Amino acid sequence: MLYYNFKNYEEFKTLFGITKHGNGTKSRKNKILLAYLKNPNLLKQARETGDYDLLNILEFIEFIIRILQYILTVVLSIYTQRITDQGNR
Repeated sequence: MLYYNFKNYEEFKTLFGITKHGNGTKSRKNKILLAYLKNPNLLKQARETGDYDLLNILEFIEFIIRILQYILTVVLSIYTQRITDQGNR
């Protein structure tokens, strides 16, 4: 199930529709972003925190930026914790 508020089916097709290529193959637009938005844990987390921003990502580049921001935040907190632990020794 997709937890996203689309205006209509045309908007969904614009964001995630099937694209036909010149060699006859077909692929879905924004396939990774669509898989992310279909994750039921995403809605559960949004309900628990009250933060629905992650459900409003419309472009893959925005998705990548958010993921990188999260990774950098986690790495920075780990690094800061290690420096603090070394200072307490």
